[in-house]
Amino acid sequence: MKVLMISVPLMEWLHGKLLPISMDRIRSTPPLGVYWLAAVLRQHGHEADVLDLIALGEIDAPMIRAKAAQADLVGISCNTLNWPTARMVTNIVKMEYPDLPVVLGGIHPSGWPEHVLDRCPADFAILGEGEVPLVQLADALSGKGQVAPIPGLAYRDEHLCTVVNPNAGLAGVDDVEALPIPAYDLLPDGAYETISIESARGCKFKCTFCSTKFLGSWRGVSAENFVDRIEAMQPFLRKSRYGVFGIIDDLYTLDIARTKMITDLLEDRGLRIQATLDARATDIIRGDVAEALVPITNQMLIGAECGYDEGLRKIKKGCTVKVLEEAAQRLNALGIAEKCVFSFVIGFPFESAEDCRKTIAFATKLFTVYNTRVYLQWYNTIPGSAIWEGLEKDGAIGIWMYDDFGFFSNKHLFRAGVPLTLGEIKELSDVIRQLNTALLVTSGRDDIIQFASPDWLFHGETLDFPSHGVLENGQRPASASRSEVAGLTQLRS
Repeated sequence: MKVLMISVPLMEWLHGKLLPISMDRIRSTPPLGVYWLAAVLRQHGHEADVLDLIALGEIDAPMIRAKAAQADLVGISCNTLNWPTARMVTNIVKMEYPDLPVVLGGIHPSGWPEHVLDRCPADFAILGEGEVPLVQLADALSGKGQVAPIPGLAYRDEHLCTVVNPNAGLAGVDDVEALPIPAYDLLPDGAYETISIESARGCKFKCTFCSTKFLGSWRGVSAENFVDRIEAMQPFLRKSRYGVFGIIDDLYTLDIARTKMITDLLEDRGLRIQATLDARATDIIRGDVAEALVPITNQMLIGAECGYDEGLRKIKKGCTVKVLEEAAQRLNALGIAEKCVFSFVIGFPFESAEDCRKTIAFATKLFTVYNTRVYLQWYNTIPGSAIWEGLEKDGAIGIWMYDDFGFFSNKHLFRAGVPLTLGEIKELSDVIRQLNTALLVTSGRDDIIQFASPDWLFHGETLDFPSHGVLENGQRPASASRSEVAGLTQLRS
């Protein structure tokens, strides 16, 4: 069977055009799922192709129709944020080829299969990890089995009622280790900054704002298996713009012994790599984790979230501001703080303006004292998180709000999660804007704080301080003294 896998970008109407936004505007890492599933399909005797619309940067309807014409099954990967784009692409395919089967997979179909099949003409949806059910679906549609019993498959029966089969569960570590190398021979040259690779699935923790799949479950492959995969995938680095691996794990550093062993094995084999990765502050201060990350880190993201302990407790982050500061201090002492971004959120449903000021002040301390960089972002209620579920139960929001483009600029959706007054939102945004202005003046850099206000806030003005993706060659220019900006967080206190 010929299967066409399609990745779709996050998009929004800007200046009258539908354009990629956020991470898909930058194209930092390839969508690993579609390339991995293409390889799995090949492994099981099917033909597979990938149409990477993120790499393309637009929805090219003639190209979609031409590619679909050669397929027996079309698979579209979608999360909640690119769900409107996935609906659009599904409609393009089904309007031209109504009998061509289309299956949707990813976070959004996994969480809301009935809604997804009700809101678009796709024939199937896959819940959870897709390697097994997608192969079984391709087998069944080619006459080698039945559709009805496939675990984790949602479909319409003869009465047009949606049937959702129970999920088969999570792949074990042995199953993940046995997966083939992603079909990166299909990856366009130079489209992405990095090459995506995975060392672990899931996350051990259950932060209340997070919609990451498989919370409470972390499955890390062995250090040997991961380094084998790195070695096998090195030839594909030439396809990336920076020759860097993008480790897409939700949590790379949980197993501190494995973290060190990976670095040791890379050194033993003479493999000098650079990677972007996510880490937890609680891991950075344990054992030799920070030291093990120094040789491989091109850019590190640490989810700090709140700058005060009560907020960290309420979101179930599992750390304290003392831990966050100790991590920043350690990274600075090792000389890699400028490669590290501490990500903060302001405006959680339980927060006051004073709470937000505490977070801004603490974030300011990290970059003025310890030379880190900072993401500051307003809270957005993401479907699937514990906070979302509470607001949805109260009737404040609903999953239908993500069906169409515009939710990024939806004032009601934003205000449902952020209870501050409009004046407070403007005031806090203005404080952060002043911080950015001061940093630009004193250091010539606009990347120390990355922040964007809601685009409805200032009469349609989008405050989009650029995200420069990975650090090319692992370097950033040294910043000037930032003592002048430290007091700005207190301007409105």
